[in-house]
Amino acid sequence: MAELATRAGLPRSRGHYIGMYDLTPYGLTEIPLLGYYRFRQAQQALRPHSHDAFEILYQLEGQQQYLLADREYVLSTGDMFITYPGELHDTGMHPQHRASLYWLHIHPPPPGQGALGLSSAETSMLLQQLRTLERRQFPGSLTIKDIFTRLWQLKDSLTTPGQLLRMRVETVCLLLEMLQCQARVALAQYSPPIQRVTAWIADHLTDELPVPQLVQLAAMSPSWFKERFCREVGVPPAEYVLQRKIDAACTLLQHGEHTITGVAMQMGFSSSQYFATTFRRYMGQSPSAWRRQRRV
Repeated sequence: MAELATRAGLPRSRGHYIGMYDLTPYGLTEIPLLGYYRFRQAQQALRPHSHDAFEILYQLEGQQQYLLADREYVLSTGDMFITYPGELHDTGMHPQHRASLYWLHIHPPPPGQGALGLSSAETSMLLQQLRTLERRQFPGSLTIKDIFTRLWQLKDSLTTPGQLLRMRVETVCLLLEMLQCQARVALAQYSPPIQRVTAWIADHLTDELPVPQLVQLAAMSPSWFKERFCREVGVPPAEYVLQRKIDAACTLLQHGEHTITGVAMQMGFSSSQYFATTFRRYMGQSPSAWRRQRRV
């Protein structure tokens, strides 16, 4: 079985799971880490950190924000995200949301050496393509999901040269498919109806924004709208509205002098108690504790 890499403070409560596996003891020095997590409620924010490897993420479900070079990236179900060796990244003021994802580290070999069973020239070409990606975040594919699933299954049976070869081949296939996904990226993140709805939500965060109103705006049947919104954005429309409201509330709490009750009312919550319950669900702590932490 692959060696489990442990980390202090990992969630242990029911419904949570996180695994990080070090594959270097098996001779897979180019794949120092394979990971997966499933969080059923928000966890503490990911603090600034970097790696001496490429980090490749695939969002299985839910949403997650990452901050890289002062730019925020919002991953939805099916999205990929890549950071380069030595780059600081974190989740900014956001917690690690209720979601699940895979991640993989690719460690560049010394100059002139091959990796993953490739020649030095092939390795250099592949890494160069990774270093010059036009986008850091882009939609993945079902093939990416399937490959990550196979990698996760393979980690427990790395006992023969054949299984190690499969791990290397699957990793090369993952990188090549990722480059193909990057090439297929369309300019618009969402379809026109969903873009129209998300833009409306952004402009009307202080309103109640009931789902029937969003259905009308999208000009779809309720069932088709909910299914399409969830497929493209990664979460149901009502949950997306709450997430955006909490994001805006965080800005008010951090940079303004509003009371917590005032923020709750401004963001359209029916009561400060409902606001505090919702805030804790998405941010992992109460509004007052979050504000104190950010103002230290």
